[in-house]
This record gives sequence, structure tokens and C-alpha cells, in this order.
Amino acid sequence: MKRIIIFYFSFVLYLSFTNNNLYAQKDYLQSGPMICYSDNREVLLWVQTKISADVKIDYWVKSLPNRKYSTNTVKTQKQQGFTAKLFADSVSEGKTYEYELFINNKKINFDYPHEFKTQKIWQWRTDPPDIKFAMGSCAYINDSLFDRPGKPYGGGYEVFESIYKYQPDFFLWLGDNLYFRDGDWNTLTGIFNRYTQTRSLPQMQPMLANCSNYAIWDDHDFGPNDADRGFWNKEMTLDAFKLFWGNPSYGINGGKGITTMFSWSDCDFFLLDNRYWRSPNLRKTGEREILGDEQIQWLIDNLVSSTATFKFIVMGGQFLNPYAKYEVYVQYAAERNKILKLIEEENIKGVIFLTGDRHFTELSEMPRVGTYPLLDFTVSPLCASPYSDADKEPNYYRVEGTAYVGRNFGAMEVSGKYGDRTIKIITYDTKGNKIWEKSYNQNQLR
Repeated sequence: MKRIIIFYFSFVLYLSFTNNNLYAQKDYLQSGPMICYSDNREVLLWVQTKISADVKIDYWVKSLPNRKYSTNTVKTQKQQGFTAKLFADSVSEGKTYEYELFINNKKINFDYPHEFKTQKIWQWRTDPPDIKFAMGSCAYINDSLFDRPGKPYGGGYEVFESIYKYQPDFFLWLGDNLYFRDGDWNTLTGIFNRYTQTRSLPQMQPMLANCSNYAIWDDHDFGPNDADRGFWNKEMTLDAFKLFWGNPSYGINGGKGITTMFSWSDCDFFLLDNRYWRSPNLRKTGEREILGDEQIQWLIDNLVSSTATFKFIVMGGQFLNPYAKYEVYVQYAAERNKILKLIEEENIKGVIFLTGDRHFTELSEMPRVGTYPLLDFTVSPLCASPYSDADKEPNYYRVEGTAYVGRNFGAMEVSGKYGDRTIKIITYDTKGNKIWEKSYNQNQLR
């Protein structure tokens, strides 16, 4: 009997140790995994742990679970925010893959799927693949210890669950993807803490794990409110942006900043940096600029070279809105006019602006003599507080019925045969209810 009792307690201790060990491995995970850029030969994935740990991902074609591949193994480090970038580089084009996360060689189990897609090589073979993507800006996650007193500024976090249910191919983060609080931007500790607090939102995790994510920044994830090129700690926030996002590249011509581009089906996306080179709003002398000449020339060069049906210029702050107040490009009129003139003189077709920041959503359509109208789809806020008087602004380019004052996300769906593609522009509320939609055929934008 005594031997039975000893065996029983030994077995209980063994189970307890095993369960605690398994839980400990799961407990290492801070946030993610997140799918970053996806191409036809490579996909980047990202993960963050709570302490230093070895992480890797196994993946396989969804229909071939017995043939698995592994990413590189990375040991996360404190000086890099315990983040890791993992490369799936044994992929084939046009496939759906399932994947598993391992921390310290222990598989982490989740109660939602983990899948990523590679892009299809369609050129000279088929019509462009139909795609759908979502977008939004201004993601404020409450933090009672550091927030200002009063009514919480953030809410409606279920918007990320609705984005996950929409199942986009990718999500475009249009800036203010987090909000540095007073003092966060002074130290790497503060910067990492704010990124970690935002990225760890439970409602966000399924979405991050199942669609590609591309990002630009705006003032609140660059530095203080309305921060510009003079921000003293911009190199540190730039380093953090590179650690916590997985864009294809950062900066142009070997320079600093976050400018980059990517393609998906027959669409090109030009992700611009409206902060690193921006002159201060209050400067009385010197050139007033947001992008600067080098970035503008890079943009126009690539727009001219692009063969994409639709060419999306992605940046924080509205571009077309003529109301000269708040974060709108018309306050930097000379540079704005320069860009508009170059688009017209170079006869660039299919240009659409995707913008954020403004804490309301609307579609602007600017008519032009002898050519197609330019569009600017502004999408904001995801989960910050809306700007209640937005629909009263005298934006005479606003498409009737598209102003929405409330938390929301935007979406676009591109479909049709080559040469006859249609883009559908949609706004959804936080629960995934459709607010409005409008469609344009490519021939209307040429």
C-alpha cells in the first residue's frame, strides 16, 4: 500500500511538472506570430517573446501536411525587444501554407488557425488574381497607468476581430499604429513598452497570424504629436519600427526613413514617409515640405515605370482634401501641387491615394481637366476616438455619402479580367457591418 501511495504522488508530481513545463513554454509568448511581407518565393514572419528564447516556425502546404519545412531559428534578445524575424524561404508560388510556432523546441498551441499565402506568378499566363485587402489607422490601446485622466480615448477593439473575419489577403497599417504617451519616446524602454503593449492586444492576434501586414508611420508612432524631422530621437523610433514591422525594405537610395513599395497581383503600393523629412509646421523660413525632393523623385520614377493597373500612394494625412486645417497636405501647397503636376505631366494612370490620421473616414474625388479624377480614400480611426465634427469640414471633393464618423476599417476588392479590372471601395464598422461601398472600373481611372 505504501509503495502504491508513493507511486501515485510521484505520478502526480510528474504530471504537474509536465503541465507546468508546457505552460511555461506558452507563457514565453508575448505577441504574434504575425505575417509580414509575402512574395512568391519568400514570406517573412515575426514573433515576440517575454524573455530570451529560441523561436522558429514549421510550415507546410495546406494539402501536404506530411512535408514540412522550417524557418531559421532565432534567439530573441532584450536589446531587440525580444522580437524575431523568421524567413519561410522554401515556399512555392500561389500556395496556402499552414504553420506552427515553436519556442525552445516546444510547439505552441492556439485556438485559431495559422495560415499564410504566397503570391501567384500570373504575368503572361492568366488574368490577374482577384484580391481583397483591408486598411486602417489610429490604433489607440488604453493604458490607465499612462493615459491622461478622464474618459478612455481607445475602444472598439473588436474591429480587429472583424478584420480577421473579413479574411483579407493583407492589411495596410496607415500610420498612428500605436500612440506613444508623454515620455515614451524619450527612451528605448518606453518605446519598446508601448510597442509591446499595443501589439499584445488579444483581439489583434488572429488577424496578425492570418494575413500579411504592411505599415507606414505617422506622428504618434514616430514621436510626439505633430513630430517632424527635428525630433531628436527619431533614429531610435526608426530602429523600433524596423524591429516590430516586417516591410520589404526601409528607406530609399541607401538613406533613412521607412519608404518602400510592394506589389500584389496587378496593384503596386508605394509606402511613403511623411515624418522623417518633414519640415516643422511653424517654420517661417525655408522650404515647406513633407516628403522632400528625393522621395518625390523616387515616387514619380516608380510610378512612371509601374505597369500596375492600380497604383496606390500610401501616406499619413489627407492628400486631396482642400480644407487647409489639421493634417492635410494642402497646408504644404507647393509640394502638393508639384506632385499633382508631375502625375499629370507624366500621364500616370490609375493613381489612388490611401491615407489616414484624421479620425474619420471619407472618399475624396478630385476632377481634372482632360484626364481621370484622382481618388483619396481616408480611413480612420481603428480604435482611437473619432473626430465628431469631421463631416462638417468643407471638403468639396468628398464623395457624397462616404463621410463616416466612428471607429471603422476600410477594404478594397480588385477583380475582373485583365484590361477590365474593377475596384470596390468599402467601409465597415467595428462589428463588420458594411457602411458604404463604391466601385470604379479601371477605365474610369485612365
